Amino acid sequence: MALPRLATGVGGLDWEEVRPLIYKHLEDLNIPVYIYTLYQKGVKANEPAH
Repeated sequence: MALPRLATGVGGLDWEEVRPLIYKHLEDLNIPVYIYTLYQKGVKANEPAH
């Protein structure tokens, strides 16, 4: 699963408050979870498989 920094753009929330909530609710999933904290147009993300 890949996610951007949810609710921190238009939603205006502080990433330091949102990040722990995302981890809390997704850490028990048995799938890789990637959170993109920086968007760079035209640059492929590094998603190392575990």
